[in-house]
Amino acid sequence: MMAANARPGLPKFSRIWLIAMRDFMGYVKTWGFWLSFLFPIIGMGLGFMFSNSDFDFSPPRYETVIDQTGVHGEAIKSFYAAEQAEQKAEAVKALATLLPEAEREAFRAQVDAEGADAGFATLQTRYPGVADSMELPTASLIFIDPPASTLSELAPYLDGDRRLSVGDKTPKLNGAIIIRGTADNPDPQYWSKNFNNAPAERLINRYFRDITKRNYLEAGGLSAEGYDEAMRGRTRVDVFDPAELSGTTEDDAVAVSMLDRLPFFASIGLAFFLLMTIFAGAFMLLTSMIEEKMNKLLEMMLASTRFSEIMLGKMLGAAMLTLASLAPYIILVLGGLIGFLIFGNPEQVAAIREAFPVSTILISLIFLVLGYVFYAAILIALGALAQSMQDAQTLSLPIMLMMFMGIGVIMFGFNAPDSPIVTFASIFPLTSPFAMMIRLASDPPLWQVLLSITLLAICVVGTMWICARIFRFGVLSGSGVGAIKNWFNRVVLRKSA
Repeated sequence: MMAANARPGLPKFSRIWLIAMRDFMGYVKTWGFWLSFLFPIIGMGLGFMFSNSDFDFSPPRYETVIDQTGVHGEAIKSFYAAEQAEQKAEAVKALATLLPEAEREAFRAQVDAEGADAGFATLQTRYPGVADSMELPTASLIFIDPPASTLSELAPYLDGDRRLSVGDKTPKLNGAIIIRGTADNPDPQYWSKNFNNAPAERLINRYFRDITKRNYLEAGGLSAEGYDEAMRGRTRVDVFDPAELSGTTEDDAVAVSMLDRLPFFASIGLAFFLLMTIFAGAFMLLTSMIEEKMNKLLEMMLASTRFSEIMLGKMLGAAMLTLASLAPYIILVLGGLIGFLIFGNPEQVAAIREAFPVSTILISLIFLVLGYVFYAAILIALGALAQSMQDAQTLSLPIMLMMFMGIGVIMFGFNAPDSPIVTFASIFPLTSPFAMMIRLASDPPLWQVLLSITLLAICVVGTMWICARIFRFGVLSGSGVGAIKNWFNRVVLRKSA
C-alpha cells in the first residue's frame, strides 16, 4: 500500500476523474439530489400555473366605512383611489427604461398628462410582450356599503359568521372603519380580526396625516397642492463616478444609473455563489471521508491510488455535484442574460457589456476556483481526522465561522467597498475570495488585485501541502483529534504521554 503511493511522478488525471465520478454518481443517484435539482423547475411550473389561473395568493380585502361625521368617509375612499392612481402611474413611468433615452422624458410627461393606461398602451405598441411580463398594481382594498348601520350589527360579519353579497361573490368582511366625533375632531377606529396585517389601518393614518399637513399649511396661507408641486420640482442630486472624467469633460459626464450599479449586485451574487458552493460541497466531503474511512475503503483505494489523486478527485467530485445541483439556477440566470443581450434595448445591452469586461469575468472565475480549492482542501483534511459525524461537526465549526465572516464582509463591502477593512479583507487570503469580488465592481488598483491573487494562490498551495500531510496521517494511522493533541503535548509542550 505504501509502495503504490511512494512512486514518483505527477498524479494521473484518469484516476482523479474515476474518484470524482464515483463520488459524483454516488450522490446523483439519491432521491435528495433530484429533489433539490428539480425544486426550481417545479417551483417555476407551479408559479406559471398559478399565474395563469384564477387563484390569488393575496385577494383584495373587503372593507366598509361607517362615518358619523359625514365628511371623512367618502374622503378616505377618494384618497385611496388617488394613491392607487399615483402608484400605477409610477409603475408605468418606471418602464421608461425600455425606451431609448431620448424618448423617456416625453413618455413620462405623457403618463402625467394622460394617465397610466395611456402610457401603458404606448409601451404595448412598441413592445407587445410587455403586458405579459409586467403587472400593474391593483387595488388591495375594496370598499363596500355597510351591510349594517351599527357596530353590534356588523359583529357577525366581522367574525365571519355572515357573508357579504357582492355581485356573484360572497366574500367575508375583513374590517370596518368607524369614525365617530365631529368633522373637526374625529375619533377614527378600525375593527378587524386580522389586526396584524391591516392595510386599512395604515390608510387611515396616511389620510389623517395628510389632513394635518393641509391644515398646517393653510394656517400659513399655503396650499397642499402648491407644496406637492414645489416638492416635485425640488433640486435633486445627481451621482457621478470620477471615472467619467477620463476622456471626457465635466459637462459631458453622465450620472450614475441603475445599470451602473448592476455590477455591484452581480458581485454580491458571485460571492454568495461561492459561499453556496462551499456549503454544498462541505457536507459531501465530510460525510464521504468519514464513511470511507470507517468502512476501510480508503485503505483499499490507496493500494492503487496516490493521496494527491484521492484529494483532487474528491474535490473535483464535490465541485461537479455542487454545479449539478445549482445547474437550474445557473441556466436560468445565463438564459435570461443571453436573452436580454439578444432582444434587449441596444443602449442597455451596450451598457451591460461595458460594465462586465472580460477581465472582470476572468478575475472572478480565478477567485471562485481558488476560494473553493482552499476551503475544500481544509474540509477534506478535517474529514480525514474525524472519527464520527460528531467529530466532523466539531472540527468544521471554525471553518463555518470563517465563512460566516465572509458573509459579513460581503454585506459590509457592498455599502463601503473602499473602506480600509474591506481593502484588508480583499488581500487577506481567508476572506479575499469574497471581498475582492465585491471590490471588482469599483475597479480597485491592479496591484491590489494581483497581490490578492498571488497571496491566495500561495496560501492554496501551502494549504494543499499541509492538508495532504494531515490527510495522509489521518487515513494511515486511523487516528483522529486525540492523536493531534498527543503530538502537540509531546512535541510542543514536551509532556510525557
